[in-house]
Amino acid sequence: MTMRFGLRRFPVVTAVVFAVTGLSNALQFLVPGMLARLERAPAGLHGDWWRTGTALFVQDGGVAGTLSNLAFLVVAGAVAEQVTSRPRWLLGYFGTALAGEFTGYAWQPYGGGNSIAICGLAGVVAVALWRGDVRLPPYAPVVLLIWCGALAADLWYPLVTIGVAASVLANVAADRGVPVARWAVAGALLTGAAMTVAENIHGAALLTGIAIAALLAGGRSGTVRGPAACQGPGEQPAYDQDGRGTGGPPVAGVAGQVQEPGGGEQVEQHGQGKGGAPADHQDHRRGEYGERDHQGAHQVDQSVHGHGGDPASGTAGRSATCRRSSAISRART
Repeated sequence: MTMRFGLRRFPVVTAVVFAVTGLSNALQFLVPGMLARLERAPAGLHGDWWRTGTALFVQDGGVAGTLSNLAFLVVAGAVAEQVTSRPRWLLGYFGTALAGEFTGYAWQPYGGGNSIAICGLAGVVAVALWRGDVRLPPYAPVVLLIWCGALAADLWYPLVTIGVAASVLANVAADRGVPVARWAVAGALLTGAAMTVAENIHGAALLTGIAIAALLAGGRSGTVRGPAACQGPGEQPAYDQDGRGTGGPPVAGVAGQVQEPGGGEQVEQHGQGKGGAPADHQDHRRGEYGERDHQGAHQVDQSVHGHGGDPASGTAGRSATCRRSSAISRART
C-alpha cells in the first residue's frame, strides 16, 4: 500500500497525529463554544496558558479550512516521515507550532489551526529536497509548492494559483529530467520571507520549520547520494534509516584496485597491471599521474597498508585512488 504512493514505510506518527487532530476538529463542530475556549487569544499569556497548545487542535477556517489542513497533514506528514526519524518529526511539528503560536500573539492574537505545525513538516521536506535525499517520493517538490500556494492564499486568495501553476511546471520539468528540487526550496524560502514581511504567522512558521529541520539534519551523511569510492580509510558506507546504503554502488575489483569509468581496465596501485596492459605500462601511467599532480590536477590518493581487507565493504586493507574523471580520461589517451 505504501509503495503505491512512493513511500518506503508506513507513516505511523502522521496517522496518530491525524487521528487526534481530526477527532478534536470534529468535536469542535459538535460542541458549541469549543473553538472560543481553546483557540489562541491574548488570555493565553495571562492565565489561560493551555491555549498555546490547544490552538493546534481546533480550526478557525470552517469546514473548508479544516479539510484542507487535514489533507496537507497527511501528505506532508507522510513525505516527511520517510526522511526523518519519528522523534525529529514530532520535534519539527510541535516545535514549529510553538514558535508560530508565540509569533501569533504579536501579529495575529486570535486564531487556531495546525497549519503552522504543517509548516514544520514542509521544512523537513524542503531540507531533504535541498540535500538530494533519495528516500523522498518523486512528487515531493509538488507537495511543497502547492503548500506554499495554500499559505500565500492567506494573504490574497488568488495567490493560490501561483502555487498550483508552479507545481504543474515542476512536474512537467521533472518528467523531462530537469532538476526542480532546489527551485522548489527557493520557492518555499521566498514564500516564507514574503509572508514574514507581511507579518503573517505562516511566514515565520515556514522559515522556522526550515531552520529546525536543517539543524536536526546537521551533518548526517545518510541522505547524500553519489559513489562510495571516495570514502576515507576505515569509513563505512552511509546508510539510511531503513538500513539501505545510500553511498552508491560498491567499488568493483579487489583491494588496491581502481575501476575506471565505463568498465575499462583496472590499475593496481602498487605496480601490477590488470586487464591486458603490461605492468611497465601501468608504471608509466602512474608517472603521468604524478606529473599531473604537480600541474594542479585535483586528485586524491588514499592508501591503506596491506591487502587483506574485504573489497565489498571497503574496510581496512583497501587501497583506494579517487581521481577526477577528466584526469583519468587524459591518462588513458
